[in-house]
Amino acid sequence: MDAFLLNSIKLNLIFYPLVFAIGIVLVFFLKIALPELSRWVRSIKRKNLLLIVFMAMVIYTVIFGFLSIYRYDVFAVNIYDLGNMEQALWNTVHGDFMRMTTHYPAETRLAFHVEPIMLLVSAFYFLWQDPRLLLLLQTILLASGALAVFLLTERILKFEFIALLMAIAYLLNPALHQANLFDFHPLVFGTIFILYAFYFFLKEKYPLSLVLFLLAAFCREEIALMVFLFGLYLFFRQKKWGAIIGLCGLAWGLISLLIIIPNASPGGVPIQYALYERLGNNPTEVITTLISNPFILLDYYSGLGRLNYVIFLLLPFAFLSLLSPWLLLTGIFSFGIIFIRDDLRLLMGIYHYHFALVGSLLLSALYGIKKLDDKFSHRFKDLALYTAIMIVLINMMLLFGHQTTSIKIDY
Repeated sequence: MDAFLLNSIKLNLIFYPLVFAIGIVLVFFLKIALPELSRWVRSIKRKNLLLIVFMAMVIYTVIFGFLSIYRYDVFAVNIYDLGNMEQALWNTVHGDFMRMTTHYPAETRLAFHVEPIMLLVSAFYFLWQDPRLLLLLQTILLASGALAVFLLTERILKFEFIALLMAIAYLLNPALHQANLFDFHPLVFGTIFILYAFYFFLKEKYPLSLVLFLLAAFCREEIALMVFLFGLYLFFRQKKWGAIIGLCGLAWGLISLLIIIPNASPGGVPIQYALYERLGNNPTEVITTLISNPFILLDYYSGLGRLNYVIFLLLPFAFLSLLSPWLLLTGIFSFGIIFIRDDLRLLMGIYHYHFALVGSLLLSALYGIKKLDDKFSHRFKDLALYTAIMIVLINMMLLFGHQTTSIKIDY
């Protein structure tokens, strides 16, 4: 299996640059072939663009709702994590809070992750106690992220057609598909809440933004730390509410990591520590190892995987996230807990974890496009528009391209 994965990573490292180069060439020819494109797209009414976004959301929901339920119907889902998630929810609505029996000696979901958002999910589950409800609920919420992307892009770039393009690019993003098709995880809800929270912060609707950031923090402990970093970033826009958001995220993250998880874990030692045993037996040892020997992450076997992973994250946004580094760094905790592991499946972008980074990647890419357009638009007319078109083309090629980046993954 490892040999197969390593060969797939090598193929990716050929495929990814090819996709990026083709995207640039296609946009170049598009600009030559359609010189009046900008004038035409600016004439489209906003309500028509929004209608297209909603249609795309419905199409996405139908396709991925069907695929998610089909996986369930043919027994392709897993005990980790649809099995233990559904068991924890079933026990919760029947009075046995978050109890699960899939990982003895741990007897509660809290030994793994702190996800209070599951209480909100349990209200829906109470009405229809079936795992398919969870899969449908997840698909609908993930699809709704396209509207948040449209609103954010419209607000930041002031160009409604680009907002449509970025919403479509979001629905084509490989990390989104991986998250949607690998069982059910509250973690992925955090990205949706963060996107809407950031939008309402820009709209200066701070109390609503705070509520949405708190909902994101309640999706998982590392998302709470991400909320802390978003609060730190937003502090320089609006000190009071940025500080409140950041402190709430930090407080809940520390309570989860230092109190709830250890007390729920057998022997008081979090089970997740075992995932990093090559680096140390606890966070202190892991940090010490990384400081004393950072090159441990760059060996041939996992070094290629880590290079692949960085490109997997940045390529769907045409690497423009790098132009807004402070906003990109809001995802550093979620990135770090994946990047330092040696699991090649993770470093290929398989599973759901990576969608947690899409909020940071997308927002930093939007501001990256803005910086690029502000600096070079006098030389390259409508640079933001053609950049957004390239992002859509890249995601389309990733969708239908090499199997490790598309929806054709067989779990």
